[in-house]
Amino acid sequence: MHLLAARRGTVAEGGEAVDLRQSPGRILFLSAADTELAALAAAAERLALGPDDLRLASLLRLAHPMSVDLWVERMAPAARLVVVRVLGGERYWPHGCEALLAAAWRHGFALAVLPGDDKPDPGLDRFSTLPPREREHLWRFLV
Repeated sequence: MHLLAARRGTVAEGGEAVDLRQSPGRILFLSAADTELAALAAAAERLALGPDDLRLASLLRLAHPMSVDLWVERMAPAARLVVVRVLGGERYWPHGCEALLAAAWRHGFALAVLPGDDKPDPGLDRFSTLPPREREHLWRFLV
């Protein structure tokens, strides 16, 4: 993959491309809410999850399409479940939703793309492979 930019280090779409350099994990959780990520990190620590069980990432760090592609390419093959909390619907993170759905079909992991707030968003349903009942239960737990 090549990147051509008019100015060094920046691109017009989504800011600067970054590589999060995370190692793969079985459960991947993405959210723009730092408090949510911190709460899940604390819960994982209390549950004494294994070193390869959970990976947390901020959607804010995955704003650029190249960042998304690098992350999905590295993380998807080992994933068993990917949960994404999206505020503002599909338009908030369209490339990420599409890339994860394609990877879910290719690699066979369960994908739940959920609203990032307490309002249902049926527009996100098409990006999930997790059955509707399980997806709603997970969403309500996170709300």
